[in-house]
Amino acid sequence: NYFPQIIDELIFEKKINIYYSRSISKDKPERYNTKQIRQLEFFLFEFINKCFARKDFNSILLLKNISTIIHAINKRQRKEKFCSAGINYLSVSTDGSFYICHRFTEHCDATLGSVEHGINEKKIEKILNFREKPPKKCAVCWAKNLCSGGGCMHENKVSNNTFFEPDNLSCQLFRTECKVALIAYIQILKNAPQLLK
Repeated sequence: NYFPQIIDELIFEKKINIYYSRSISKDKPERYNTKQIRQLEFFLFEFINKCFARKDFNSILLLKNISTIIHAINKRQRKEKFCSAGINYLSVSTDGSFYICHRFTEHCDATLGSVEHGINEKKIEKILNFREKPPKKCAVCWAKNLCSGGGCMHENKVSNNTFFEPDNLSCQLFRTECKVALIAYIQILKNAPQLLK
């Protein structure tokens, strides 16, 4: 696993912001699993503990997956929606078809209309309803205010063959990132609160 080496080099040595992607694709059925999420959790805790030992709290904030959550916690921001796909933006393919987001472009079952025929308002309404009222399991999740429920519609579709059922592995991964971010936040707040401004 090269991930820890890459992070060490880019963050500790070069001080570069890093965002790792957790994307999956219908073209690549293999994806991360629970074991890999546990490995990532171990690595993330190892990383922040290394930062704590060095009193290098700024390096934690260079790992954008974690720092985004830390800043949301600090600002007491409740996330309104997981993302704005299909609500505030659409993706347009070269043939003029509209899609929920760039990850769906060229997926026929994900079209929301076209330049020629306009937007399918019923499909948009379903997306809005899903984003405004996420599934019941999201309502009881401890990370709901940082996620807002529902997850990535693309990951939902690839995993569950529907936009409207959250992908369990994506939820597990996000909760793992939240745990790491909470612990990092507490240490930064105690030792370097100026970094949270």
